[in-house]
Amino acid sequence: MNWLIVVFFTGVYPDGTQDSYIFEKPSYETKEACVIAANDPDKIRVFVKAIIDDIGYKKVHKVVCSTEKQIKEVLELSKGVDT
Repeated sequence: MNWLIVVFFTGVYPDGTQDSYIFEKPSYETKEACVIAANDPDKIRVFVKAIIDDIGYKKVHKVVCSTEKQIKEVLELSKGVDT
């Protein structure tokens, strides 16, 4: 099972959605390995640089580790949802 780092940014849109960023690479074989990477100061610098290079600066609300399957399920459930 692949575990990925998911970053949620501050702020919520009127429709209830929130900006997020999913790191597809690297992926981790265990939740523990993902959590360790997400808390490693050297890796955090690399992750932050990747986000800034890709989408610019955004204030981070929270960082989680999730499986690819869970992420796909949430994305599928959120399609076409009107609030």
